[in-house]
Amino acid sequence: MTLFVLQSLAQAAGPARQPGVVSLMLQAGPLVQLVLLLLLALSVASWGIIAFKSRQFRRAGQEGAELLRHLRDRRRGFSELRDLAEPLREAPEAVLLKAAFAEMARASASGRADASLVHHALQRASTSEILRLERHLTLLATTGSAAPFIGLFGTVWGILNTFRSLGFTGSTSLSVVAPGIAEALVATAAGLAAAIPAVMAYNHYVRRLRVTEAGMESFASELLDRLQRGEA
Repeated sequence: MTLFVLQSLAQAAGPARQPGVVSLMLQAGPLVQLVLLLLLALSVASWGIIAFKSRQFRRAGQEGAELLRHLRDRRRGFSELRDLAEPLREAPEAVLLKAAFAEMARASASGRADASLVHHALQRASTSEILRLERHLTLLATTGSAAPFIGLFGTVWGILNTFRSLGFTGSTSLSVVAPGIAEALVATAAGLAAAIPAVMAYNHYVRRLRVTEAGMESFASELLDRLQRGEA
């Protein structure tokens, strides 16, 4: 819809001047250009986070599923599970397993073996992993909520400048007004272009985070069950 309006306004300016979107950005006022640069920076940062989080959650899911499969294999002892978890870097389940082994080692050294200590260690590790996976998602949420308003501010400012120029020239011709309004509306389009992917990605990763959290709870429960059964 926005592109259609831009094209209509550009066509109304006459065949002698039908600038593209890049030309409209370059011809915009300093403040509108600053708004566009800010939106561009937010968009680039958002896409970088989207790419990073996609890889992070994909690897975490693959590694976590592999470790859970080995945990459920009763033929594998804890020492073998420790070796399997050591090279894993993204799976939260690997962090939980390492935290449990570290607490078991401390309890064994002090002679105070207590399953509740392992449970608390798992809770601390789980909270830490949730915070790690949540990192950078705030920027996606901020971009999704703020970018449309930033673009709208640029549009309003651009239109104000257009009407101020119109007052100086005294002309009411659409060919005079259309280029300035088209330049201003580019800010709205840029705001939406930055916000929509950020909102969609944020909602997707929040859902993935909930799934990962549920997986960690299931993994911790099964690990504690094996510990209580003494299946070392």
